[in-house]
Amino acid sequence: MPTTIRRAFVPILSIVVLWGATCSATTIPETDGSITVDGKLDDEGWRNARVLRLVQLEPVPGANPSEPSEILLVHDGDALYAAARFGDSEPELIRANNLKRDERMGDDLFGVVIDSFNDDTSALAFYTTPAGTRIDESISNDGEWKGGPPINPNWNTFWDASAQRTPEGWQAEMRIPFSSLRFRPDQGKVVMGVLCWRKIARKSEMVIYPALDGQLYNSPRRPSLAEDFELEGVKASRQLLITPYFLGEMSRRTDVPDVEKNPEFATTLGYSVVEAQDTQAGLDLKWGVTSDVTLDLTLNTDFAQVEADDAVVNLSRFDLFMPEKRLFFQERSGVFDFGTGDASRVFYSRRIGLDDDGLPVRILGGARVVGRMGGWDFGALDMQTEATDDMPAENMGVARVRRQVFNPLSYVGGIVTRRIGNDGSSNQAYGLDSVVRFATGDEITVRWAQTFDTEPGEPDVGGLDSGRLFTSVQRRTREGWGYTAVAAWCGPDYSPELGFSAREGFRQAYGEVRHSWLQGAGSRFRSASTWLDGGAYWRLEDDGLDSGHFGFGGNTQTAGGTWMWADVRGFAEGLLESFELDDGVEVPEGDYS
Repeated sequence: MPTTIRRAFVPILSIVVLWGATCSATTIPETDGSITVDGKLDDEGWRNARVLRLVQLEPVPGANPSEPSEILLVHDGDALYAAARFGDSEPELIRANNLKRDERMGDDLFGVVIDSFNDDTSALAFYTTPAGTRIDESISNDGEWKGGPPINPNWNTFWDASAQRTPEGWQAEMRIPFSSLRFRPDQGKVVMGVLCWRKIARKSEMVIYPALDGQLYNSPRRPSLAEDFELEGVKASRQLLITPYFLGEMSRRTDVPDVEKNPEFATTLGYSVVEAQDTQAGLDLKWGVTSDVTLDLTLNTDFAQVEADDAVVNLSRFDLFMPEKRLFFQERSGVFDFGTGDASRVFYSRRIGLDDDGLPVRILGGARVVGRMGGWDFGALDMQTEATDDMPAENMGVARVRRQVFNPLSYVGGIVTRRIGNDGSSNQAYGLDSVVRFATGDEITVRWAQTFDTEPGEPDVGGLDSGRLFTSVQRRTREGWGYTAVAAWCGPDYSPELGFSAREGFRQAYGEVRHSWLQGAGSRFRSASTWLDGGAYWRLEDDGLDSGHFGFGGNTQTAGGTWMWADVRGFAEGLLESFELDDGVEVPEGDYS
């Protein structure tokens, strides 16, 4: 080969090889031995594991960890195994204060975030502490608030974790069954996005793989920042879980008759015995129809094991939004998010099986399906409730679809809900939405929803006055200029009875401008921000101010992790009518500031 041709060919070949290496996903090897999850890392199965070297995300992105840190990944076809080997120069200062599931309490952490669909928007997160505590959560919308909270800590699944303290620090092992994940296999291969990290609590230090620049909020929980890993020989398990239950109740009470009303009992032991008994039985079924579609069925549903809501004192005139904690509604719950501003949304699962006071209403049965096919996310459910003294028997359903467009962080979608009572009442709602994310980080959101209401003996309610429009433009970043602008309108007849809406009949405007700085290595401070914001709601009824605020402030985070902030803010409220906070505590109508 002529020299000139050879010299040209070698760089071209190098570029092709480099491009191929860059485009192919890193492989997580299959183990050649068994692994026991005991936190000891002494099993033969770890010999050929992929070893990840971590770098700092905080306080100095890209710097070496202050303590030795490495994470190992391997799989056996049925489960993904993750292990951590964390050194610590002061092991007595390692923090592990809590043993309760899903509680952190400022502990040291080992975290694995898995984008199992590799869609850059949704993920499942698994964390453990030096005490072996298990913490899991689901992530939607790439960790951004887009109509609902992006982090769902109430999601739980089946997995194992164990940890051990050592003289050099601590180490941990996780086993995450593939049956607990949802993914799309392709000829025996699966590509998943993975983020792994360690938090050293006392130093407010986070080290992570892959390396990130820390420019975005919530970076360790962003599927779009995960590195692609390829797994071969993964088995797509069709998980089937059946959970039956049986409840038995018996009570006995002895009553003493009123002698004045029943004198014949004065000379006898006239005691009466009141007995009552009740039994209930039902079951829940979860079936992995395919590796990326899940069906939940329930019969005579029991939510007795659900964690109680946190106690909250409501000092406002609006209903409180409380999170959903029932497991039946947790699987990929972010698919159903359709927010219309603040906490308001077209679908709110707590409307099913609970009355307005939060008391249980018996659910006779229902079905729920959720999944992903191609670029489509979809979810649907239908449930039937029993009549109570105050409420008719009702059938409630929702269907939601959305499709990625332009890029993984943009989509268009729609939702339909219905609530039909056996007394002839009905309420339907539909919504259309779109989120578009640009390469610059700017994001535009547009959502429209409308309801149709029927009550026995009353005219149907519909038309534009029963609609709601929400629009926003924003850029959120940890450094440089950021902004948010919101414009919204809600008709006086808008009433999503299967959703949540704190206000009705208003127009809204809100704006915020923010500037943030990230400090370099050696600084006493990690970051600083300053902002100016303001917004208001005006009533459509009389164009009067319903609520408003205006403020400015700033915050900073020290190198040690302490946050300090100052905020100056003014508020205004306009009440057309009085409302009662509690018995005997009434706020009269008028303007307040």
